[in-house]
Amino acid sequence: MSQQAETQTFPLEYVRELETKLKAAEESAAQAAQAAEARVKEGEAALERRLVQAELKAHAIKAGLVDLDALVMADLSAVKLKVEGGLEGVEGVFERLREAKPYLFGQASTSSTQAAPAPNAAVVRNAKDMNAQEYGAALAKLVKG
Repeated sequence: MSQQAETQTFPLEYVRELETKLKAAEESAAQAAQAAEARVKEGEAALERRLVQAELKAHAIKAGLVDLDALVMADLSAVKLKVEGGLEGVEGVFERLREAKPYLFGQASTSSTQAAPAPNAAVVRNAKDMNAQEYGAALAKLVKG
């Protein structure tokens, strides 16, 4: 038993209707692809802005900027994000800002902006001022290490 291909014919109107639907589907897919590409570009731009702001804040702290809200006063037109990471053109930003508004800067810092806590003074108790129970506890603590 051999299989033969059946040939079917369709009315011309039906074929044109299918071609019209195909064309509309292709246009819709192209529009969806363009919209998706635009959203991706918007997301990348937003991510780049956030990375630049984070890097700028780190540089600002190192430069001794007292208030990070003052970054809006800086001319950031020359600052660009490098492909390998970090910022390009950030060196002169804080120098120019320091020259224009020196009151915005304190001392340069390489770490946290908060001061170290004051050390607690050691409490020294004389054995003569202790009762027998306190003396025994202090001695046990001393021996224990």
